[in-house]
Amino acid sequence: MTDLQTYLGAFGHTLIMSEDLNEYVHSHSLDIVPGGNDDEDMPQFLIRPGADLEKLRGGPSVIFDGLMPKPGRYRAWTQFRRHDTIHTFVTTFEVKER
Repeated sequence: MTDLQTYLGAFGHTLIMSEDLNEYVHSHSLDIVPGGNDDEDMPQFLIRPGADLEKLRGGPSVIFDGLMPKPGRYRAWTQFRRHDTIHTFVTTFEVKER
């Protein structure tokens, strides 16, 4: 889909909690994509400074970045806005020791 709307200034939000509820990570979708294959290509902003956030549409790829503070089980809640409705998706994953 390519019609995601911005929600709180980003195309998505993720909250990640450790199983013991002592560690958390909050991540917004990345709004910068790398340039082309040439090293001189500059990254491109998906959401340009000063853009009208209500007119922007995003997708199909939405990328999140997060550094988990320790190994263990984590649960992530991710929210997107589409057709003026907030959709929440939940996933559980394991972070291994390095």
